[in-house]
Amino acid sequence: MTQTPVLALCGLLAFASPALAEDDLPDVAVPKSAVKETKEGEAAPAAPSRKVLTAKDREEALKAEEARKKAEAEAKAKAEADEKARLAAEAEAKKKAEAEAAAKAKAEAEAKAKAEAEVKAKADAEAKRLKDEADAKDRAKKAEEEKKRLAEEEKKHKEEEKRLEAEKKRLDAEEKKRKVEEDKQKAIADKKAAAEKKRDEELAKKKAEADARDSELARKKAELEAKNKAIEEARAKLEADKKAAEANRKAEAEAKAKAAAAEKEKQRAEAGDKAKAAAAEKEKQRAEADEKVKAAAAEKEKQRLDAEERKRAALDESKRKEAERQATGDEKRRLAEEDKRRRDEERQLAEESRRLDAEAKRLEAEQAKEAARLAAEQRRGGGEPSAGGSRSAEPVRTVLKPGAAPPPRSEPAPVATASSGTASGGRGGEIRLTPANSMRDAEADPRFLTSVMMEDAKVKIVSVLGAYPYFGIAHNGCGTGKTFVVGELVASFDGMGTGMPVVLRLDDPKLAPSRPGALLAFSGLRRAGKGKDGTFVYCGRGTAFPVRK
Repeated sequence: MTQTPVLALCGLLAFASPALAEDDLPDVAVPKSAVKETKEGEAAPAAPSRKVLTAKDREEALKAEEARKKAEAEAKAKAEADEKARLAAEAEAKKKAEAEAAAKAKAEAEAKAKAEAEVKAKADAEAKRLKDEADAKDRAKKAEEEKKRLAEEEKKHKEEEKRLEAEKKRLDAEEKKRKVEEDKQKAIADKKAAAEKKRDEELAKKKAEADARDSELARKKAELEAKNKAIEEARAKLEADKKAAEANRKAEAEAKAKAAAAEKEKQRAEAGDKAKAAAAEKEKQRAEADEKVKAAAAEKEKQRLDAEERKRAALDESKRKEAERQATGDEKRRLAEEDKRRRDEERQLAEESRRLDAEAKRLEAEQAKEAARLAAEQRRGGGEPSAGGSRSAEPVRTVLKPGAAPPPRSEPAPVATASSGTASGGRGGEIRLTPANSMRDAEADPRFLTSVMMEDAKVKIVSVLGAYPYFGIAHNGCGTGKTFVVGELVASFDGMGTGMPVVLRLDDPKLAPSRPGALLAFSGLRRAGKGKDGTFVYCGRGTAFPVRK
């Protein structure tokens, strides 16, 4: 009972073994020394026969192939996930930049609204002042109409007052125009950058001085008007005296009609009135002469103040134009430099994109060739070994992904000669410095790829710089550090030997005592780029600890 299934299975395998052996299963390589031939060309009976592959071996081979394909699929999925994460990070950075730009635009809008509010307040104050001036003009016009009822002898004085009033209006119009121009210039100055704040303060100070001079001029005008008012009151009193004298004359005329005896008294009264009138006329002429002298002095003072104001306005205008010219030149140079830097970055990004596309196409072609070769080998089901050895001696080919580091090549060991040393004290077989005069030369270096260093860089610091020119690796993940530490390796790092120069770009130099002569071990570094002399640049936060000798 126990041997029946075994016999049945053996019979089935015996029935299927010729087909498997002849069509599907590959032959096992047998050394030539294991086959003995007779003179007639037949194999000796004692020679071992070839091992026949069973269905189980074939199933295991298929499972191994499926496992390999599954591992490749998982590696591809992981690479795609990393690419998606990188794109998401770039989108987040772009979103953050847009938010910062929106905040900046909002701040500028608020500043602009504040400036407009200030201009509006000034315009309201100016409108109120103009209204007050208009009311004052109306009152002056009414007073002028009232003065028209005066006697003919005051006509000349009224004409003089009209001329002074016209001159006052002209001065007020010029003053208004000057203030409007100053307000306009001040509004333009308020919209400029904070660097012009000092100049604006100086202009405000000068404006205060001008306002003080205007206040002094207004005070003098008020004094002149008060004096004119006193003169007007004196004239009114004189007019009252004249009216009283006229009444007296009328009374004397009535008395003359009643009695002839009062004629002598009347003549005496008239003589007294004439004397009084002559004295009043003389006093009037003296007052008019004094008023003319005072008006001439006031006019001369106005002309002097106007000349000083024009001179000050011309000086302020020249200073403003000079400041605007300097600010415009600096802004133009800054914008030109930013535009040039932006064009260079766009050009580098375009070149990097073209290089990555070409590399991706090349890798796809290599993958297609490799897949075709594997398919051909599977169809052949294995072949005879070459005369130089078995198939296991063939080099293993690895399909690279875009941006991945190439595997180390198994090259024959170099022959040691007297000139086989490396630069900067390196040992034989280690990386040498290759200068890079352009981005193309830097990209030709197989190590010019993004990579995170798992080992610490033990460095002897030579100097600390604020800038260092180098060709950067695209998407290297570095920060915005501005401190560059130049040093020499005291232990092997990233394939480089002791004594090789390196440059470290640190985000926070305060995390470690980065001073010349210190021995520090920096951790968490990335490849950042390559200098023109071939020195590699690494970046990191700056975390380090002292190295003991």
